[in-house]
Amino acid sequence: MFALILFDEITGNENVISASVQVTRYISGNFLTRHNDVLPSEGRAIAYVFGFTPNWHPDWGGLLHFLMLKGDD
Repeated sequence: MFALILFDEITGNENVISASVQVTRYISGNFLTRHNDVLPSEGRAIAYVFGFTPNWHPDWGGLLHFLMLKGDD
C-alpha cells in the first residue's frame, strides 16, 4: 500500500490501483533494444527504472532515450 501512495505522490496520478516490479541484472555487453512499455492488457500508465550499481560512470553506458510514438528520436 505504501508503494501506491508513493507513486501517487511522485506522478500526480491518483488512479494507480496496482504496481508490479521486474528485476533484471545486466552484465557487460547486455543491452535493451528500442521498445515501449505499453501493455494495454495491464492498463500500464507509468514505467520506472532504478539503477543500483555503485560508483557507476556514464561512459559505461546505461543511457535512457525517450522516443516519439512513431519511433523518431
